[in-house]
Amino acid sequence: MERCDRGTIIAVACVRLGLEGVEVLLQGVTMRRSGEGKAEVQPPQFRDPRTGAWFPAAILPDSVWQAIALEIGEAVTGRPVELLG
Repeated sequence: MERCDRGTIIAVACVRLGLEGVEVLLQGVTMRRSGEGKAEVQPPQFRDPRTGAWFPAAILPDSVWQAIALEIGEAVTGRPVELLG
């Protein structure tokens, strides 16, 4: 994980997942400021070359993203974090 504090981006991380013996590396997971002193963790994204719209590069269950968000939040803040919603 690398802290960068540029614009809305607080940090960028690489996340290694083990799925039934297969290791997957997600690069470009970001922690961003979302307003009112809050932050959110977002999956890597890609831009559609035809429309310019941004899409998540990985679709994972909410429970997996919540675990990733907790790990990144704790790494950035140095303390346990709570998820909203």
